[in-house]
Amino acid sequence: MSRLVLAGVVGIASLSVAVMRAQQQPAQSAAPVSSPTAESARTVENGKKLFEKYGCSDCHGLLGQGAPTSGPRIAPNPLPVAAFIRYVRAPRLQMPPYTTKVVPDQELSDIRAYLVTVPKPAPASFLKP
Repeated sequence: MSRLVLAGVVGIASLSVAVMRAQQQPAQSAAPVSSPTAESARTVENGKKLFEKYGCSDCHGLLGQGAPTSGPRIAPNPLPVAAFIRYVRAPRLQMPPYTTKVVPDQELSDIRAYLVTVPKPAPASFLKP
């Protein structure tokens, strides 16, 4: 075999091993775009508590992943803050409205801050046998 062909075979073999190793390792979730400050970390933690307190997790799942028979997926890419608040105040379909007397705007902003930090799910290809 010529050196050029041999180098190509070795290169392909190395690439194949790298691809196999990558497929065997679990997918890593995306990190938040920016590192949270102490203030934003408190906001996110408060949002997580409020998400559970107000029963959002009952329909949308603990991570906002949604379910076919209850609430839709709302994380990790929730609506922009103003649209999120507007929808929670006057939802369509089966979700009950949450007035400002029940959930203040600041608490909804905290809930949305938590939803933004939820890692993206693994790609469907990762789940194939």
